[in-house]
Amino acid sequence: MMLKHASLLLLAAMALLSGCASDGAYKTGETFDPNIHTVAVPIFANRSFFRETEFQLSEALIKEIESRTPYKVTRGSDADTMLTGTIVRVDKRLLSRDFDSGVTQEAQVVITASIEWKDLRTGKIIRKRSSVVGAAEYVPRAPVGEPEEVARYGAVSELAREIVSVMRNDW
Repeated sequence: MMLKHASLLLLAAMALLSGCASDGAYKTGETFDPNIHTVAVPIFANRSFFRETEFQLSEALIKEIESRTPYKVTRGSDADTMLTGTIVRVDKRLLSRDFDSGVTQEAQVVITASIEWKDLRTGKIIRKRSSVVGAAEYVPRAPVGEPEEVARYGAVSELAREIVSVMRNDW
C-alpha cells in the first residue's frame, strides 16, 4: 500500500515537472536579453601601474562572453551593444607571513574595474558598474614558488566572469 502511494506521488511529480519544462515558462541557469545578438568589446583603459592587464582582460572577457552568453563578439560598427571599461586598480594584498621570518607565504592580486554596457541602437545604457572585482591568490614562497603573474591571470579570469554576470537579465 505504501509503495503504491509513493509510486503515485513520484508519477505526479514527474508529470508536473515535465509540464513545466515543455511550456518554457521555467528555466534554470543564466538568462540574457534575447533582443541582443552582438557585443563589441574594445580594449579596456588601464589606470593601474600593471601594464598589459587590459589586453589580458579583454581577451578573457571575449572568451567568457562567447562561452557563457548567446551573444557574439563583433567589431564596434557591426554590434548591437558595446561593453567598455577601465581597470581602476590592481592591488597586491598580503594574506599570511611566516611566523619566524616574516616572509610572505600567501598573497592575493585584486583587480577592480568600472564598466559600461551600452545599446548602440538606442544609445541607452544597459548596465553601469563603478566597481567590479576579481581576485586570486598565490603562494610566492618555496616550495610552491608561484610567480605573481599566476594570480594576476586568475584575477583577470575571475573579473571577466564577474563582468559577464553583470550582463545577465535581472530577475
